[in-house]
Amino acid sequence: MSRKWSATLGNAPHGAGAQRAGASVVLLLAAAGLYWGWRLHWFLTDDAFIAFRFIDNRRLGFGYTWNPPPFLPVEGYTSFGWVLLLDAIWSVFGIEPPAVVNNLSLVCAFLTLGLTAWATQRLCALRGSTALGATLATAAVLLATVSNRTFLVWASGGLETALFNLLLQSWVLSALFGFTTDSLRPRTLAGLCALASAIELTRPDGLVPVASSVAIVLVCWALGVVRWRVALACASPLLLVAAHLLWRQSFYREWLPNTYYAKVVESWPEAGARYLAAFGLEYAYYVAVPFWSIAAWAWSRDSKRRVTAADGGAPRRRALARALAQAGVLATVLALLGFEVLIAGGDHFEYRALSFLCPLLALAMAYGCFALRLSASVGAGVLVLFSAISAVLPWTIFVRTNALYRWPADPAVIRIANDVPAVLRPIAAGFDELEDWLIPHGIGIRHYEHRAFWLRQLRFYPSRERGAELCAAVDHPVTASATIGVASWTLPGCAILDLRGLADYVIARTPSKLGYLGHDRKPPIEYIREFQPNVFLQNGEVRVYPRPKPLTDEHIREVEQRYRSLLQERR
Repeated sequence: MSRKWSATLGNAPHGAGAQRAGASVVLLLAAAGLYWGWRLHWFLTDDAFIAFRFIDNRRLGFGYTWNPPPFLPVEGYTSFGWVLLLDAIWSVFGIEPPAVVNNLSLVCAFLTLGLTAWATQRLCALRGSTALGATLATAAVLLATVSNRTFLVWASGGLETALFNLLLQSWVLSALFGFTTDSLRPRTLAGLCALASAIELTRPDGLVPVASSVAIVLVCWALGVVRWRVALACASPLLLVAAHLLWRQSFYREWLPNTYYAKVVESWPEAGARYLAAFGLEYAYYVAVPFWSIAAWAWSRDSKRRVTAADGGAPRRRALARALAQAGVLATVLALLGFEVLIAGGDHFEYRALSFLCPLLALAMAYGCFALRLSASVGAGVLVLFSAISAVLPWTIFVRTNALYRWPADPAVIRIANDVPAVLRPIAAGFDELEDWLIPHGIGIRHYEHRAFWLRQLRFYPSRERGAELCAAVDHPVTASATIGVASWTLPGCAILDLRGLADYVIARTPSKLGYLGHDRKPPIEYIREFQPNVFLQNGEVRVYPRPKPLTDEHIREVEQRYRSLLQERR
């Protein structure tokens, strides 16, 4: 392995002007491909409207609450930073969230592409590639990213996914490329902590990068790389996380979002393993496993070599701190993956929980090609071949399902073994078998079903203005629904009892059994009756009925307190 390859990632020199020009052209082409894919897959999930309702209630003066007072606040969203961003745009520019949310996601996806191109250029500079070789490598990595349907699907959807993926990739790459052999720069450590804080604000999963950032700063301090005052200054951005957690506890009386309690009934590794296997088969990641293995081996060997080659004392401590920091970042990625697989059991949405991996896995494959000392053209050819194989199954599914706008989809599981080339049929048959298990359990529900359901909800519910008029006609309008997104946006002023518990404290903690991921909770019937629901969706029309007796503020408070006390006694 050449000396240039043995050098550190952080010391990789910047590419020449021709190399940057080639990368810019490739990036523009990839951005055009991303925009095309974004338009092709454009949709909103029903769950996206949940965050919009919290913003609406904040603008009405209730704070980030699901139902207005006298109902107690419940954190039924998992994206505080996303909510703040959408709230700011609505407040400053007057643009409502549904009109802007997918544009923001597209911007985040564009920036993620840019980061991926930058990281590929750093790898090429490390290898000493020519301008043409660097351009070919960048084109191949971006092709593997942009041709990935999971990356394209979650460039829209209305959720915080694209922002989370951008921040997490920034955090990972800032550690892998931001540290140098000579020193661990305080500004890099501070940037790492700032990004970790932003990740935690965007999604609770960010607590893992936060813990890793703390560990990295402590390692640097313990090894004498930075003094304790510098270490404290570097870690100071993490005070945002502490402030957020304290605010959550003071306002919602919980340390974690209500959605965590609603979704995670118990660990479900057998479901998560199938979810991960389906992802690997659909995108042909079994082809990339040897290259990832080579990449891991090359990284560990080079890290050990740098530590042992350091001239004792401070240089060795710095080299060790850098190696441990990078190892901590890679362990964080594995920990996030492990949570989704071993604890959460996957995700209800099609590979949303794994979408952050798509650009990183393409970069890891390029790293493996470089470690094998393949020429630039051969390495790029390997990535292009992988992209072609990995596109067969997901794009076959897209062709089969793109025209399905009806709900429910018929059939729910699309079998594709007979639609792919003969050489891939055994793989496709195994994938179909996994889907036969996953889909009936509510895991990895395909993009087209979420799009069809969202469009159906829009047809059935009234306009937002009409819904507000209907709800204003009675005191304390209440409805109960298992699908609360579009309903919550089109019925402002109506209290909504979330039968799945995402936005209901009591239902989220009612004992349940695993069965349909994210929808396992069942509401106590007596609890629902206490609120006397009087708003119903019937035959595609919302109807509001008078109650036999009034629903008072005092009764609402008493019911919520009583049932919460019962749950706490059971604990």
